Amino acid sequence: MPYFSHDHGHCYYEILGGGKPLLLIAGLASDVQSWVSIKKILSKHFLVILFDNRGVGRSTLNCQNLTINQMAIDAAALLAFLRIDKAHVLGHSMGGMIALQMAVRFPERIDRLILAASTTVLNQRQKYQLHDWAALLEAKTDMELWFRNLFYWLYSDQFFENQSLLTAYIIGALSYPYPIKMETFKAQVEAIIAFNGTPFLDEVRQKTLVLRADNDRLFSDSAATCALADIPGCSVASVKNAGHSLHIEQPSVFSKIVSDFLESQ
Repeated sequence: MPYFSHDHGHCYYEILGGGKPLLLIAGLASDVQSWVSIKKILSKHFLVILFDNRGVGRSTLNCQNLTINQMAIDAAALLAFLRIDKAHVLGHSMGGMIALQMAVRFPERIDRLILAASTTVLNQRQKYQLHDWAALLEAKTDMELWFRNLFYWLYSDQFFENQSLLTAYIIGALSYPYPIKMETFKAQVEAIIAFNGTPFLDEVRQKTLVLRADNDRLFSDSAATCALADIPGCSVASVKNAGHSLHIEQPSVFSKIVSDFLESQ
């Protein structure tokens, strides 16, 4: 299995396809599995690089005092390890925060930037919500119930009309061999809550796409989410019939928008 040593630990990664490098950065408590619906599609056009953020999946990196900036350093370190000078970077949700931090901290590493279903800073409702998810996990809530509650915020109304699909996702989450660790989940929640990318939006110089979902209940069209459109010269696109996990619900549409943006002049 491919790992790279970094900061007294190891980070798991995968590479597939060919062409210009495209680094995918997953969201809260998500690992390489987050991209299973689109990685093969995108790998027809790009050299797709996936990795497990600190503490999730097969990563063994320490999560104490975790910050979005530290995870941005991890992502840049992976590119350096792979001897990739510059890559397109796509971040989803928390991964969008990491990608935004990378764009400012390591601008030389990023060609084009895509921020999918992300935001610059959480409002108070969102902070309470993430804290409650962490508290329920720590209280050892029945995990099927915990995942169901999570899914209400990740997926659109249409997703729940398909009972067999919902059941398959629940079974998949419960049987996943690299389950969520409570300590990591809490650490990532605190990192997200502490992050505020609004002050440095005007420092982003990469050609940027802000990608939204029309049924995103987690990061709806709040002021902070809309603020991403203040990135100089950025484009904004929307995926219909999708919730927060837009790349999972609409993989073909999502991948086409991404490919068209990255391959445009």
